[in-house]
Amino acid sequence: VPVLCGSSLRNKGVQPLLDAITAYLPAPNERHHDLVRWYKDDLCALAFKVLHDKLRGPLVFLRIYSGTLKPQTAVYNINRNSTERMSRLLVPFADEHVEIPSMGAGNIALTVGLKQTITGDTIVSSKASAAAAARRARN
Repeated sequence: VPVLCGSSLRNKGVQPLLDAITAYLPAPNERHHDLVRWYKDDLCALAFKVLHDKLRGPLVFLRIYSGTLKPQTAVYNINRNSTERMSRLLVPFADEHVEIPSMGAGNIALTVGLKQTITGDTIVSSKASAAAAARRARN
């Protein structure tokens, strides 16, 4: 087990840490989550952070595990047993948010319009895809 020491404040040991990450940790496409196997090409995403903006309302950060996310689409929240319409899809860059037409698996997206979603909720494309994934998980 490698142990690395350093200080980001003084920029000591940062480059060896980044080199170790690329050398020892798997790439995102090399990791195989059960969710990817269960949902196949259907959308499956995890809401890992929710911010509240005065102008836009709730901003939900999603980690997309499978499928493609597009704005102006309805998504199903498994935890809340509800369907919500996502109005905008953004990519966060520091303090800026750039609007994009779609986002694929392995990426972090910022969504506008998911009012009932909270941290830890699982977002899928539809209730039918959630049921199909549950059947695949049992097999």
